[in-house]
This record gives sequence, C-alpha cells and structure tokens, in this order.
Amino acid sequence: RIANCEPEDEDDIVSAPLQVCAWNIWFETKSTGASNIEPFYNPRFGGGRSSFSARRSIYDVRGFLWQLDASGEVISQQELGTLVPRNEEDDRDFSSYAFAVNNNGIAVGQSWTYHPQRGAIRMPAIFVDGEAVPVTEDEKYFWGSAKDINDNNQAAGYLVENLSGTLRNTAFIYDVDLDELTMVPGFFTGSSTIIHSINNNGMAVGTGEIEATLSNVRQRVGFAYDSTDEAAEFINLNDAISCD
Repeated sequence: RIANCEPEDEDDIVSAPLQVCAWNIWFETKSTGASNIEPFYNPRFGGGRSSFSARRSIYDVRGFLWQLDASGEVISQQELGTLVPRNEEDDRDFSSYAFAVNNNGIAVGQSWTYHPQRGAIRMPAIFVDGEAVPVTEDEKYFWGSAKDINDNNQAAGYLVENLSGTLRNTAFIYDVDLDELTMVPGFFTGSSTIIHSINNNGMAVGTGEIEATLSNVRQRVGFAYDSTDEAAEFINLNDAISCD
C-alpha cells in the first residue's frame, strides 16, 4: 500500500508527499467500521454502516508485558500473542492489546480472532505466560474486551451480542483459575453495560444504561456492583451522591 503512494513514472505530478499519502491510508483504515458484526450484516452489499469501529491499523500491534525492578529498570519483557493465528488469506493487521495486569503477571485485553459466520472480530483475551486465552467461544458474541483484572485472577469487561436487533454490551466477570465466565446483570434486561475495573474485594465499577427505550441512544450512568454478594444490586452512583 505504501508503494502505491509513489508515482510509477518519475515525471508524474505528485499532488501530496509520500507521508501524507501514507497517513491517509492509515486514517482510512483506522476509521473503518466493524460492519460484519451488525445484526443485519450482508456482505453482498458491503455490510452497511457500523456503530462499532474496527480501529484497524497499517501495522500489526502486539500487547507487551514488562517486568520492572525496584528502581524502575526493565528486567524482562514478553510479547503477547493473539487468540488464533492469522488466516493465510487475510492481508489485514492482526493485533492484540493489553489493557491491565495484576500482581500475578496475568494481563488482560483484546485480540483479533475469527467468528465462523462473521469473519474477523475483536474479543476479550487473557494473557497467561504470553499465550492468549479466550473467556468464551460462544458464537452469539461478536465483539468484546477484558478491561481489568484483580489479584484474585478475576477479569472483568464486556461482550457484545444481538439483543432484539440491536448490538448491546453485556458485562462479565471471568475467573481465570476456574475458567468460569459469569455474565453480570445490568439495571434492566437489555441494558448495555460495561465493567471498567474490579478491585480485590470483588467490587466492580463501570457504566450502564438506565433507560429501557427502543432508541439506540440511552442515558448512561456510573455504577458500582459487589460481585461477592449473591443478592447484590447495581448502585446508580448518581443516587449515591448529593445534588451539589
């Protein structure tokens, strides 16, 4: 693609520098929507517009794990893999991303993988000894990410599924040691919910929808959720503080 930015003939008029041409390729690639995960996806007609950005790159990106000593010097580093190898016919980037790590050296994030019907998708990844492990391979989920992990090896994030013809985020907590995935209820059935962080006491925080409307745009609030309490309910943080 970079080579296509250079004129075939030295006498050809160049309207933009090579760097501008390359940046345009990167920006167009980064701005591409993940139309293949939309509920009414039809590859024959280009898949249509998507509310999810694929955030593709002109590079392969890899999560990395660095170990530091007490003075902050790097004493080891490890490249983190992808959930599956790239298909031979896939000429796009195939990347992994690490968003958090616990004191046990387990990182969590996201990786490209493949859905049997939808093609390339980004799904939550748990990185153990450099290897990427999925939290689920259930085909009803098209997208997702692991956002955080505590020192009890409980990872948290969200998965995307088709609910009543609309893509919604469903929060999850994944026990790495038990290989156990628990879907977290939202404020109501169908509430698009994302866990952003979980502490060592099992308290999770994130954002969730509180309006049960048919609109794709619903009011969201911050929440706290005690995953250790079987009778726990979502705490709307707007209700937990005073108006001033």
